[in-house]
Amino acid sequence: MENSVKQCTHTDSERWFTGTCTTLELNKALEKGYTIDKIFEVWHFPQKSINFFKDYIRDFMKIKLETRPHSYESNEAYALAIKQQINIELELEKKPNPGKRDIAKIYLNSLLEKLPQRSKIKQSEFVTFF
Repeated sequence: MENSVKQCTHTDSERWFTGTCTTLELNKALEKGYTIDKIFEVWHFPQKSINFFKDYIRDFMKIKLETRPHSYESNEAYALAIKQQINIELELEKKPNPGKRDIAKIYLNSLLEKLPQRSKIKQSEFVTFF
């Protein structure tokens, strides 16, 4: 597909939007040359972490992987593949256990479902710039 640049035919009033964004998104918009006319709300998260739920996820992923059947030639080959792919060391003596695997899966999925429900718990600070 060919990239083409066309003149925008929308008016200034047709090119605006209202929404809530984070400081990262706002900074990216400015970096891309967007003009910000009014700011109503920006969420700022001074700290960020990619490890926030790392232990929780690792623990339940380990249970899920240990208790599911696999198609590898041996438990050792399966454990080695998991170690190389996602750096989780499996206990080789564990046997498939569908009930335990399903519970681990529910705990992993519940984390993703539960986080958005807590969106009403926030601390707000009103900031003005003049």
